[in-house]
Amino acid sequence: MNYNDYISYTSEITQLEKFLEKMPKTSVINRIGLESRLKRAKAAIADAPRPEKPAEKLTARLTFRGNPVVGRRAIEANFAAKATELFTDALALIASKSDNDNVAGSIRNKKDNQLLITGTAVGSFGFQLEVPQSSTEDLFPKAEPVAEALQQVQTLFEAASKRNIEEIAELVDGISKRALKKLSGFLGYLATQKATCGLGYKGKQFRFKDLEQVHSVMECLKEDNIKDTEEQLTGEFVSLTIGNNAKFQFKIGEGENPVTGKFEKGIEITEGFAREHLWKTVTVTFDVRTVGQGTPRYTLSRLENIEMQ
Repeated sequence: MNYNDYISYTSEITQLEKFLEKMPKTSVINRIGLESRLKRAKAAIADAPRPEKPAEKLTARLTFRGNPVVGRRAIEANFAAKATELFTDALALIASKSDNDNVAGSIRNKKDNQLLITGTAVGSFGFQLEVPQSSTEDLFPKAEPVAEALQQVQTLFEAASKRNIEEIAELVDGISKRALKKLSGFLGYLATQKATCGLGYKGKQFRFKDLEQVHSVMECLKEDNIKDTEEQLTGEFVSLTIGNNAKFQFKIGEGENPVTGKFEKGIEITEGFAREHLWKTVTVTFDVRTVGQGTPRYTLSRLENIEMQ
């Protein structure tokens, strides 16, 4: 028995008991019917343990303003369908954490990472979107990839609208070029339709103030503004953190500031690795991402990219 069924039965029992308490004893026929229903309801949950209340559903609000929107009453169907598809595909690509930059091809785990439209959003016209969640039976539930992607996109829009290059570089680090292209395409479509959007999630609200800001953020996320290269450096690891999501400092030469970077997700740095590589001369091939004129971000994607000297 699920939680909703259990609550339905307990509510029915409470209501029936109140009716019977107020009903005169002389109303024999009416009492028989209610007592029969009460007996069935009590029997239904007699041997059932009280189910745990399910987790609250995570929802976001994607709203639109501009030419395709008719006040707070309606929105052009073609625009709504295309804009929502572009937005949800961008989220699915970010959530998949795929490094596949191919323009064509299916999105990995797209079905599992699809938002669900559960209603219209009040205010300017838009939609309430429900975040898909994994089974509640998971012993150690993980953070939902789509939930993380939503938060990432909302923060990215805000940083890009303020032209905060360093924060943008931090946020796009690890997002595939294909996902960024899809996100830029979503904003480009809004611009061509003379529309803006807002994204509300987890108590925070971001809204583009005008079309100029939409254009600005779109240009910031364009492919030619985000450069991915490889760089081979010879030097020493002067600092390494242990575990997953590890970071490093890599010194190239005397008098030079160390290069700060991170290891690709999924690479676990052990104490043994640190002992073998700290302060040893090595040649390393790094993946480097640069946003505009911002500081390059260094990532070590494979340990095989380290050569001992």
